[in-house]
Amino acid sequence: MKKSGSIKSAEVLSDSTFFNKKDPIYDEVNSRLHILMNFDYSTGEDLFVQKYPEGQEEKEHFDYFPISDKNSKKQLDERGQRSWTMIVYLNDVNDGGETSFNSIDKEFKPSKGDVVIWKNVYHDGNENPHTKHLEKPAIGNDKYVLRKYFRAGIPTIQPQTENEITIIEIPTID
Repeated sequence: MKKSGSIKSAEVLSDSTFFNKKDPIYDEVNSRLHILMNFDYSTGEDLFVQKYPEGQEEKEHFDYFPISDKNSKKQLDERGQRSWTMIVYLNDVNDGGETSFNSIDKEFKPSKGDVVIWKNVYHDGNENPHTKHLEKPAIGNDKYVLRKYFRAGIPTIQPQTENEITIIEIPTID
């Protein structure tokens, strides 16, 4: 894996590591995630692992690129909107560390191997305000997640609620 350094801002303090694409495990993991979503490989961003040291959090944010933000224009023009997010929890957390969606009163406790997936935009491409989420501080140990963003595609997973947010917990991936 290639170390990309720490992300330090008012929003998050974590370490991110991008996988080396020449590593055979990259292809195996990436392939499984694309098969799970039924998306073409061209739609996926690079895999990366994020470490949240004990007590660190990530403030509420969206994973999509705001259409109204002029700084998002380059991302949107080059690869399109970040339409789906996938988190794979890589370890159990003793306490805390939940991924929380306050607007829909839903949170997910990190459990090794569990996957949480959500759609960042509606079918018409408009931003889904219900996808604003945060990562609560882990207590007792660090938290590790594998993140994967998808830019486009027609998913096999369809929204299940009237506000078109999809959050799915999938049991451990072997």
